[in-house]
Amino acid sequence: MKTLLVASLLLGSIGAFANHHEEWDKLPFAEKKTKISEKLDNKIKMLQENKSCVDGAKDDAALKVCTDKMHQERKEMKKNWDKMKGKKGKKDKK
Repeated sequence: MKTLLVASLLLGSIGAFANHHEEWDKLPFAEKKTKISEKLDNKIKMLQENKSCVDGAKDDAALKVCTDKMHQERKEMKKNWDKMKGKKGKKDKK
């Protein structure tokens, strides 16, 4: 019974995964390239800001503020990337 449940979940996930990639694959090359380039530019900017925060930290509390901010930014960036590629995040899944 568990095997059947796991198999059906996997097959459903594969179908949803393939559908999201089909949407991405249908985008024109120039649009995909632009979106990926923008993502990289945003990531570089974020990393530079994070490095400045870490470099400027004077104590553990300030460093924790930096790392907490970094963690939140990574989560937000992943959510935006998943949205751009048509994937549903953990909170968006039904």
